[in-house]
Amino acid sequence: MPDINYVLNDPTTPSLVIPVDLPPKPNGMDFRIDGFRGATTTMYTLEHQAALCHYNVTQGINVMRKHLKTPLLNHWSSVQTLYVQPRAGKQLNAFYDRQALRFFYAMDPVTRNMVYAVNSSDVVLHELGHALLDALRPDLFNVQAYEIWGFHEAFGDINAIINAMQHDEFLELVLNETGGNIAQSNTLTKLAEEMGQAIFNLTGGRGGHTAGALRNAVNNFTYIEPEKLPRNGVDNQLTSEPHSFSRVFLGAWYDCLCGIYEAQRKVTPDAKTALINARDVLTSYTFNAISNAPATIRFYDAFARAMLVQDKLNNYLYNQVINDAFIKRGILRQVVRPMVSMDWTMFKAMLEPSDEVIEHSAVSVVRSKNIELLTLPDFMVNVEVPNDTYYEFDQQGNCVDSVVTSPMELIDHARDCVDFLHEKGLIRADKATPFEITPDGNLIRSHFAGCFLNNCTNPNQIEFLKCWKPENNAGCSCNGKKKPTCNTKGVTSITVANTRLSMTQKLHRE
Repeated sequence: MPDINYVLNDPTTPSLVIPVDLPPKPNGMDFRIDGFRGATTTMYTLEHQAALCHYNVTQGINVMRKHLKTPLLNHWSSVQTLYVQPRAGKQLNAFYDRQALRFFYAMDPVTRNMVYAVNSSDVVLHELGHALLDALRPDLFNVQAYEIWGFHEAFGDINAIINAMQHDEFLELVLNETGGNIAQSNTLTKLAEEMGQAIFNLTGGRGGHTAGALRNAVNNFTYIEPEKLPRNGVDNQLTSEPHSFSRVFLGAWYDCLCGIYEAQRKVTPDAKTALINARDVLTSYTFNAISNAPATIRFYDAFARAMLVQDKLNNYLYNQVINDAFIKRGILRQVVRPMVSMDWTMFKAMLEPSDEVIEHSAVSVVRSKNIELLTLPDFMVNVEVPNDTYYEFDQQGNCVDSVVTSPMELIDHARDCVDFLHEKGLIRADKATPFEITPDGNLIRSHFAGCFLNNCTNPNQIEFLKCWKPENNAGCSCNGKKKPTCNTKGVTSITVANTRLSMTQKLHRE
C-alpha cells in the first residue's frame, strides 16, 4: 500500500493526486519537518502536510543533485538542518529565512475553506528554490539589486515547474491541455492557483490582484531596467516589485523550454519524450549556470549568458533557441569587449583561487567574486552591492565578452533599491519585514516571502483586508511619503574588481 496520496499541484486539481511511497531522506542537506510521522492515509492533516513537505523537499534536492556537474552539495547556506514548518501561523504567505521553510494558512472568505500554503507543491517547491539557490549562491542573499531579487523569485517558480515535470501524470496533462503546443497557458505554467484565488477573494481584487494563480510562466512581459519601472501596479502591469519583475525572466525561461521542446519534436516523434528531453536539457543548463553567473545589478543578462555558456559546452545544440528567447524578451544586452585585447593564456596566469572558472575547448569563462559593502549616509545604513567581474573567451582564446560595472552605477542602483524598500515599508530593526537593520547598521535580508502582500492577508494585523499603501502598513518608516533620493556626499569608494584588466594592459605595453 502506498505511503501517502501526493498532491502534484494543489487542491484545485484533484485529478493530480497520486499514490506514492515516501522517498528516503537524502544524505546531507538535512531537514526536520514539524509533525512528520511517515505514512498516513488521511488527506490534509498536519501529518499529511508534513509528508507532502518530506516528498517535495527530498525530490527537489535529488533533482538538483542529479543535474549538477559539480560535486554534490551537502549543506544549506547557514544551518546544518533546515526546519520545515507546515503550519507557521495565520496569513496567506510562505517564507524562507535561512533557518526554515515556513508555510502559513488563512480562510478563503468566499469558499469558506481553510487555504494552507503547504497544500500547494508549487508553493513548497518555490520556497525550497530559494533555499537551494541560497545554498549554491549565498552571496546573492543580502545584496541590494532589483534583478537579483527578481531572479530569486523567478528561480523559485522555475524550481516548482521543473519538479512538477518529474511526474508523467503532469506531463501528460500538459500535452492534453495544449494539444502538444505547450506555449499555451496550462496547469503547469499557472503557479499557486488555490492561493492566488484565495488572495483575490480576500482582497476582492483591491490592489490589482487577479483571480486564478499567483503567477503564470506564459506571459508577454519584456525587460525594462527595473529602476525605470513603476513601483506599484496591478497584476497585468510590470513593476519593479520583485515578484512582478520576476515574470520577465520566468517567461523567458519558459520560452526556452518551448523552443527546446519544438527542436526535440523534429527528431523525436513522441511528444512526451520530447518534453522530457527538453526538461532535462534546460534543468541542467539552469542549475549549472548558477555558479558562473556574475553577481551584478544586470543579473538577468548575466544569467542568460551563463546559460548560453552551458549550451556551448553542449556543442551549441540550442544556442539559437536560447538566444532568440532572451533577445525577444529584451534581456540579453550588447556584448562588451575589453578595451585592450586579452587572450586566455595570458589571463589564465592571473587566476585567483576564489575564481569560478570554466575551461573547455569550446569556451572558457571566469567569474571574479566581489560583493562590496557600501555606506549610504543619507539612509544611515551599510549595504552589500554585487560587483563581480566576468570574462568569456572563445575557442581561439580571444576575450569576446566581459562584465564590469562602474562605481557610480552601483551607487545609484543601491540608493534606488534602499529607497524602494523604505517606500514599501520593507525595512525594520527586526525580522518582521523582508529586510532588517543590524545593530551595527548593516541592511540585511531576513527572509524571502512567497508573495508581496504585507499585512492585508494577515488576520493578526490591523491592516487585514485593507488595500496596501505605505501609510497603513505596519513597519513603514516613511509615513506614506516617498523618501527623496539621497545624494552621493560621504559615500565610500567602490573598488571595481578589475585589477587583472589593468595588469593585462600593463603586460601589453611592456
